[in-house]
Amino acid sequence: MTVIRVLALCAVLVLSACNEGAEDRAGDQAPVTANTDQHPQQAQKVTLPAEPGADSLLPVEVSGDAVTVGTSLANGQAVKSTGSQFTVADTVYASASVRGKPGASVTAYWTYQDGTSHKEETVQLKSGGAQPVAFSFKKGDGMVPGKYNVQIDVDMVPVGIADFVIK
Repeated sequence: MTVIRVLALCAVLVLSACNEGAEDRAGDQAPVTANTDQHPQQAQKVTLPAEPGADSLLPVEVSGDAVTVGTSLANGQAVKSTGSQFTVADTVYASASVRGKPGASVTAYWTYQDGTSHKEETVQLKSGGAQPVAFSFKKGDGMVPGKYNVQIDVDMVPVGIADFVIK
């Protein structure tokens, strides 16, 4: 019985020695959390750590429903009439409410079903805090029938993505 206790004590000491540096490293990284539901139709939200010293993105929330697409805008920046199927004759707008410091880069990437990028557009935030941004995509940008997605990033950190179809 004594030998077993000594071996158990040795195992605990070895494991604790292996984890000594892990606590120091864990303090350097912000946690990544996920909130998922049992319903696959609902959006998955993940909180990402901001870069050290990046006050503009504390925290950035990535959400499957953060980006909306539609054929018109309300107040010039938020999609008013949402949808997921459009025609080549439509102008498709994508919008999201983003958070960042003044001057942060907000980029929209419009991608075709085969992975080809059809359009990339960047705007700079004029003020800090949460604010809506909008981008547009039309036939003149290379729109053809098929499946697309649009991803919006703030300073190269994804905010969200939306899928849609052009008929």
